[in-house]
Amino acid sequence: MNSFSIIIPIYNGEKYLNEAVSSILNQKYEDYEIILIDDGSTDATKKICQRFENNDNVKYLYKSNGGVSSARNLGILNATKEYLMFMDADDLLAYDSLDYFNTLIEKNKNPDIVSALICGDKKQLGTNEDAIESCHIPDKSDLIYKILNYNFLSNCKLGNLRSSCARVYKNSLIKNSKILFDTRLKIGEDMAFFLEAAINAKEIVIGNKYIYYYRKNELSVMQTLTWKGSIQSDLYINKVKSILKKNGYRCDIISIFFETCERDWLTIIQGNIPLKEKLKILSDLCEQENYIYFSKHPSNNLGLLFKLYLFSIRKRRVLLWFFLIELKSFKLKLNRRTEFAFKQLEEKC
Repeated sequence: MNSFSIIIPIYNGEKYLNEAVSSILNQKYEDYEIILIDDGSTDATKKICQRFENNDNVKYLYKSNGGVSSARNLGILNATKEYLMFMDADDLLAYDSLDYFNTLIEKNKNPDIVSALICGDKKQLGTNEDAIESCHIPDKSDLIYKILNYNFLSNCKLGNLRSSCARVYKNSLIKNSKILFDTRLKIGEDMAFFLEAAINAKEIVIGNKYIYYYRKNELSVMQTLTWKGSIQSDLYINKVKSILKKNGYRCDIISIFFETCERDWLTIIQGNIPLKEKLKILSDLCEQENYIYFSKHPSNNLGLLFKLYLFSIRKRRVLLWFFLIELKSFKLKLNRRTEFAFKQLEEKC
């Protein structure tokens, strides 16, 4: 029997916190602890946590607001069980999740990391994905490639490689390797953590069961984007570079540049600022270190859009670049409206 520390960072999580914690307390597996980290909440989170604290399996820790990464790090420092797991305060675990992880751990002789699948539909929770089987990862280089390029892979059957949730990490791996969430990052902190853990792990196993329900935050999807500069993108890209370099990996991370910076470009295009200023911001980005570095990347194996992106940046063709981003923005908006229409139709049916 293996033991699990489940770390839940919370900030104003009163709406779903009770449901999230109950999904753990209802597990048929018994050897676990829940660590609730209240990251300076101003709603009823504290009262809900204190009520759960009466359970022997629950620890409640309060800290001043510092962000999800600092809250998770506090949970890591206070975790006492053999394996660590991270869960968000509005998500759910299938009732047999820990039992499933324990089975995979014993079957594969105590691997360092065991992953399962995330679903966005409660009906899938607890079911298996028939297309894959539980598997041991023999080639870590291939896994790292898939982590780095996850958003551009059309048929990745290894679960969500960008989330820190729906997997358990050996406590000794995380602490001996001194792996923590980077508190400077507001984007990509989950991926950076998993990447570093995967690089330092000796044995990794991927399961085929949907054990984790991710609740999509509709508010964050619909909110207006505000351009605040490229600091976060630079931090994230440089963090990935640093992890790879420190561990002796020479990997192509052009996909990280595209997915991160494209988010910036869309924010600029969709922002409520004058056209002249948008063009000026794009022009200034061309002079930044990461843009100069990645603009020299060979484009032979890239798709047409990304080739045109690099050409626009390298040649300072800002109007062409702007047009390409506008096209991408239009496509995304059309996809969202289509998805919303189908969702409404399904609800009516």
